[in-house]
Amino acid sequence: MKRQLLALVPLAALVGVALWFARQVREAPPRAPRPVTHAGQAERTAPPGIRKAVTALAARVAAPEPSPRKGETSVQTNGAAQAAELFLPGEVVIRLDDNAVMNDIEQALTALGATLIGRADALRLYRVKLPEGMTVPDGLKAVAGINGVTESMRNNRTALPKDVGDLPLRDSGEPLVPVGATGRALVKADDPTTAHAYGENVLVALLDTGVDAAHPDLSGRVLNGYNFIEGSMDTHDVQGHGTACAGIISGAKGVAPQSYVLPVRVMDETGHGNEFAVVEGILYALDRGAKVISFSIGTYGDSPMLHDAIAYAEKKGAVVVAASGNDGYDHTFMPAGYPEVLCVGAVDADMVRAPFSNYGEALDLVAPGVAVNSLAPKAGYVRVSGTSAAAPFVAGALAALIAQNIYMTPAELRARLLDTADNLGPAGRDDETGAGMLDLERALRRTTDRVNDIALTTLYVTPSSFKPGDRVTVHYVIQNQGTHDLHGAALTTQIGGDEREESLSTLVPGECRDIERPWTVPQSLPKDDMVIKGWATIREADAKPHNNGRGLVIGPALWK
Repeated sequence: MKRQLLALVPLAALVGVALWFARQVREAPPRAPRPVTHAGQAERTAPPGIRKAVTALAARVAAPEPSPRKGETSVQTNGAAQAAELFLPGEVVIRLDDNAVMNDIEQALTALGATLIGRADALRLYRVKLPEGMTVPDGLKAVAGINGVTESMRNNRTALPKDVGDLPLRDSGEPLVPVGATGRALVKADDPTTAHAYGENVLVALLDTGVDAAHPDLSGRVLNGYNFIEGSMDTHDVQGHGTACAGIISGAKGVAPQSYVLPVRVMDETGHGNEFAVVEGILYALDRGAKVISFSIGTYGDSPMLHDAIAYAEKKGAVVVAASGNDGYDHTFMPAGYPEVLCVGAVDADMVRAPFSNYGEALDLVAPGVAVNSLAPKAGYVRVSGTSAAAPFVAGALAALIAQNIYMTPAELRARLLDTADNLGPAGRDDETGAGMLDLERALRRTTDRVNDIALTTLYVTPSSFKPGDRVTVHYVIQNQGTHDLHGAALTTQIGGDEREESLSTLVPGECRDIERPWTVPQSLPKDDMVIKGWATIREADAKPHNNGRGLVIGPALWK
């Protein structure tokens, strides 16, 4: 018989600590992901999980654009495309061993009837249009035979994450909890004394569908960028996705209101693009001095040229952020899955992972991504859902952190955000929520303030389904969310009328610890609701006592 939760209600203050209750029991630690070998060039064979994702993406690419509901603006729409293939027909990309041989290469291409249509000199990559009627597989073979060409590859399509609607549902069918205007508060980016200056003079490149630079909430925050889809300076946003992402990063309501957004248009009006344009966009952003590069786009195929561009960005001192994807898979969109990228999933206002949010071993952390207030073109406003909304929160947080610590390397910036995330699941990193919820306040104060803060982050039972008489384990996950070691902390646990106290050894900043209590579920219905709760205390004054306790109620339905 499955566990039934009747209500999660506040309990009276105990030992001077206000107990806040979880709205739902945390599930057991998530299953391990299937091993993933990312799909690559035409000759590679993808494993079943990736093939499923690629097939789903191909279907979306070929599908007609859905009509939006009245009054709704969607920023995840994937419209119609020219063809169902996941790569562009009629062209390939080549890599040279030395740019000095470019003249010889162009002559060889001309002899084949091919034309050079794009250059990424810093990576020795060149985009080639094949002669009329030549297929991509034949083109790959033809250009591979040219002296000086070290690699030939397809130009894969890219797309916006799957449209998940205005207010997605939980697996139970109930709506997730809207974030609305609380996004900055949820990621602790709303300090009234400092938030207005977050991201000062930091340039964030947004590789997307463009940005409405005339939006009043982005006034003075959007620089002149470039359109790699049309080869022009026109970066206005006719789709809406890029403007919504920009509104979360910068401007009047952004996480980093003093940052600048560099619009780099690499997606067309239907929400599709190609990997070479993304590579060009990355190099362009680096040349313009971008310190943060934000993607809410991607593909499920591995791409050597895209990975090389991201590794190049790392060497140039820029940190890359990307959305994990909206298909609910246990593997993520690319480029989010690359180790140099901060891969971001989505949660709702109750810190519950959205079922659409891709997860797995590449996931780094989560941020708000359910019905988030943001901007729409032509001075409009909209609520957006998806990992597309979550990734810009992290991009804005990075801008704020860089403004305070201009000499931090990309690796150090990634580590800071991961080390200061608020745990949401089992102790430490897990595949469903990564390191946890983005916490900008903790990231900024990590080395500057002396803060004492212990938190009971998660309370859950394993196995998650049980019946009367079963032997189960109650997990109390404690985290030091302060800035220095905590000594002499204690955890009080209560299961029914059985209360116990346990002393905790030293907890270093960011450390999580799982305190387990075995419990045998009573065979008969208790007189009162079965309450499981816990609260932590420390010797020092706790900066945030409201996060010290959690509880859950198991109702009589379990015994029926």
